[in-house]
Amino acid sequence: MPAVCALRYSCGQDIEVGGTGPVAQIERRKGGGGHGHGGGHAGGDEGSHGHDTSSDGDKSVSDKYSDHVKEVDVPGETQGRTKAYAYGPGGGKVITIPEGEPYVGRKSGGGTRAGVAGNFEYGSGIPGRSATAVGVTDVDFPYGYRPFSWQHIQAMDLSSYTQQSSRVKYMSDPPVQYGMPENATRPGGPEASANFTDAYSNTTVCILSDNSTVASLIASISANCSLSASSSKTPLPFNATSSRPCPEQAIMYYRGSSATMTLVGYNNTNLFSNNTASVMLPLPSWANTSFISCVNETTIAAIPLFGRATMPVEDSHFADADRTI
Repeated sequence: MPAVCALRYSCGQDIEVGGTGPVAQIERRKGGGGHGHGGGHAGGDEGSHGHDTSSDGDKSVSDKYSDHVKEVDVPGETQGRTKAYAYGPGGGKVITIPEGEPYVGRKSGGGTRAGVAGNFEYGSGIPGRSATAVGVTDVDFPYGYRPFSWQHIQAMDLSSYTQQSSRVKYMSDPPVQYGMPENATRPGGPEASANFTDAYSNTTVCILSDNSTVASLIASISANCSLSASSSKTPLPFNATSSRPCPEQAIMYYRGSSATMTLVGYNNTNLFSNNTASVMLPLPSWANTSFISCVNETTIAAIPLFGRATMPVEDSHFADADRTI
């Protein structure tokens, strides 16, 4: 494979790869990882505040909704929406974007938290979309946010790849359709990143999205997962001059592919396969899967959504959502 990405780098910082985390498949979490307290679904009544009792570097992320909903300011072109809600249920009105605005005729809004989780495929996390669909060309915006733009692919010479797969080609379009990473009109502001390193191993993941989303998730993940002091305190710009995470490091997409989590040191070469049934390569043996699950579950539960600020009783759980890595 070509040396397109510096896999040792994360969000503009040099991060040591490796560690002593447990080796396991990432499964649906029922609260804390390892020996952490908690349990139940990711939504519902308020439970433990997630004090750390685990050497796996993971706190409880259970039952966070009703007392943890937080208003998030959302700048940019949002069709009149200016507030989103961390831990909110989503939903709300579906808008057809009118004449005179970018993306005229596309649908925007209405997505609920039950559909937030995607998978490793770019274009996932769009409710109701075919499981074999790849890419984000001409998609609607069920959550009101634009798909994340991987500028690497648009800027590089595709011939440098051994295989010019359909996945790679689909990734070359977003900067054209949805603006470059530094575009301030993007809902939530310019693209940004944050790195999170496990307090008990060298496992480091990055969350990539718009600036307001990343800032909100820094607060949520810091409150729920045990982090090294080197973890981000504020969003870092995602721009062409910094060493950045790359598409082949992505292990999960969220919220209509407007946000993603990458794992430093991971290289999913299956991304470059033309086989639409291709599966994600296993995570490295050193990756602390309990920590990764904590960040994943927190992101699914807390990523800001437009819509209601409160969770009706009938919507208070989304245990059936496919949110595994």
